[in-house]
Amino acid sequence: MSGRHDDPQFKLRLPNALKARLEGAAKKADRTLTAEILNRLENSFPIPSASGLPEIDQSDASMAELLRAFRRMDAASIKALVALVRAAQEREMP
Repeated sequence: MSGRHDDPQFKLRLPNALKARLEGAAKKADRTLTAEILNRLENSFPIPSASGLPEIDQSDASMAELLRAFRRMDAASIKALVALVRAAQEREMP
């Protein structure tokens, strides 16, 4: 997340209980409170379709995380993963 210090800032009023929950989640995930809030905000939006991939509903957290990880991969890793999936599919075919 480079360049975050250049991003606009704004004040946000939070109930103490919610702030404590966010701080606990941030500590558990080993990230700052700001990073935890940003992560939760970003994950509250559907992941838009890219490169022909389907839009993923965030309610399916495991699928959404898998798609985010896939989108962070470089081209060589994607090619290797696709080959692996195709090989697994061929083994399953009757």
